[in-house]
Amino acid sequence: MTSQLNIYKRKIYFILFFNLISVFALSQETNYKFDILSVKDGLSHNSVYSIWQDHLGHMWFGTQDGLNKYDGYKFSFFRHNPKDPNSLSTGNFGKIYQDSEGIFWFGTYGGGLDRYDPKTNQFTNYSYDAEDSTSLSNNQVQFVFEDSFGELWIGTAHGGLNKFNKTEQNFKRYQSNPQLRKNYGSRRAYCIGETSYGNLWIGTGDGLFKYIRSEDRFEVY
Repeated sequence: MTSQLNIYKRKIYFILFFNLISVFALSQETNYKFDILSVKDGLSHNSVYSIWQDHLGHMWFGTQDGLNKYDGYKFSFFRHNPKDPNSLSTGNFGKIYQDSEGIFWFGTYGGGLDRYDPKTNQFTNYSYDAEDSTSLSNNQVQFVFEDSFGELWIGTAHGGLNKFNKTEQNFKRYQSNPQLRKNYGSRRAYCIGETSYGNLWIGTGDGLFKYIRSEDRFEVY
């Protein structure tokens, strides 16, 4: 009985050892190739801050000198034109996001939030207005995110969190209020994620915040 058990163990060890050798051999044979796309290939600027693949498979690149769209063969550009109110608000781009309706949202560094409709090929800008409490809270956008309920959230570097009202075309701000700890408590919103229950987690400069959707309140970690 002991002899048979030892033989069985040796067979198991041999199978495990063979599998490990095979995996190691395959990993050693894998070669990765990188193609470099730069201004020499038509990119508007070599400083690339964000990348997005749209619903049609095109690649979008936000750079220090405008927005680039790449179809796999050539680049097309979108830049700010001071004479055109329907152009980009600035040339310095940070975040790219395409929502479920196919609309693009571009978060900029200093120019606020730009909306782009591919059907009309026009841009609409949303920016901070000191006289309007329903405007975007800050022009330096850190992220754009659409949740499973179709609501659009925008995080800013110095103005907290924003929720966009698509019907009214304005924003609800979630900002720091030390007297109301159930409210959002930071002016810096850096990243966001959603759980399977529909709750949102927001990473900030002042800890982690969990948004309880059913109660429209936040828990602070």
